[in-house]
Amino acid sequence: MLDTDIKTFVERLKFTNGKYDTRQIFSDLITLAVYFINATMLNNKKYASEFDNVMRKYTIQEQQEMWSMLIELYELYGKQREPIDIMTEIFSNIGLGNKNTGQFFTPTHISEMMTEIVVSNNEIEKNIEKNGYITLHEPTCGAGGMILAYAKELKNKGYDTYRNLYVIAWDIDILCTYMTYLQLSMYDIPAVVVNGNTLSLKEKHTFYTPAYYVFEHLKKAGKLNVPTCSYCKEIINGEVYNSKLQPNAKLCTQCYSSEKRILLLKGFSKTH
Repeated sequence: MLDTDIKTFVERLKFTNGKYDTRQIFSDLITLAVYFINATMLNNKKYASEFDNVMRKYTIQEQQEMWSMLIELYELYGKQREPIDIMTEIFSNIGLGNKNTGQFFTPTHISEMMTEIVVSNNEIEKNIEKNGYITLHEPTCGAGGMILAYAKELKNKGYDTYRNLYVIAWDIDILCTYMTYLQLSMYDIPAVVVNGNTLSLKEKHTFYTPAYYVFEHLKKAGKLNVPTCSYCKEIINGEVYNSKLQPNAKLCTQCYSSEKRILLLKGFSKTH
């Protein structure tokens, strides 16, 4: 299903009929997505202006198509139950990448195999239990595939990636920076994403995901180890319930009751 959605999305990137090439449209779309998050969720007015500047390249009709594709992109992430590297899938379907600069993206199954080995280390679990979180440094993040594979493995172990994982990611390519930032934002992963040179430590642009600010608040309050509802993100003061719909998700009483009603409705619909 995801493969079909991505292929459909890639085909839509050709909507200007050659006026702009696919890479340019894709780059602008990801840039708009990043600016939109910063302008709306983080209330940074600078990016609202930058958003408008990118949109002005396109006609009114083309702008409507860009808005439609932005919505489709956000919905694509909303359908996922676990962190999946959608950006790399789109990137590879378009046939992008820069062989001259050695720009290659690790296939998802390789990333997941590598992180499964790393996360199996008991020291990681001990560190999370002691400090409430573990810090992941990624000096050449690309589209963020390795980070997402790591986050997926932590979720499989029952941890919450929005409070038990803290990411610092770098890339010298601004499009890679944007792709990583978008994906970590969509999956609620606390992160500082830097566009810069990891060898010289020279930073050009630095972005903070929305989850970064929630993480810092929980850390300051000493509540990273306190169970938090996977749905409403509120601290669970009473009994902790295991979700029946989402693997390893922890729910508060109210969200568990809501989920239970959904399950009852699904069961009812099958008998009528």
